[in-house]
Amino acid sequence: MSPVIPFRRRSRYPRVPFALGVLAAIALGAAAIAAWMIWQRSSVSSSGQIIEVIDGDTVRLNGAVYRLVGFDTPERGDKARCDDERRRSEAATTPPGPHCRR
Repeated sequence: MSPVIPFRRRSRYPRVPFALGVLAAIALGAAAIAAWMIWQRSSVSSSGQIIEVIDGDTVRLNGAVYRLVGFDTPERGDKARCDDERRRSEAATTPPGPHCRR
């Protein structure tokens, strides 16, 4: 008599464990992204720091003035090189009217 070779029965759904793993990875990734976004939102709002824009390349944070490197925007007031630059800087710093949407 010949020896009997044991075998495993084939599963009816061979890809189910893989699909469940992929779904679990997607769910964990979405939860991690949501937690990170909530953490970012809470850390920004709780810090109480407000950035005030002085002109296109200058901002104020907690009383300290910072110039942004790599930006060349029209200067205001006496720093403007010509009247056209002065007009463009005033147009850029004027708040939008009520008809504009933000």
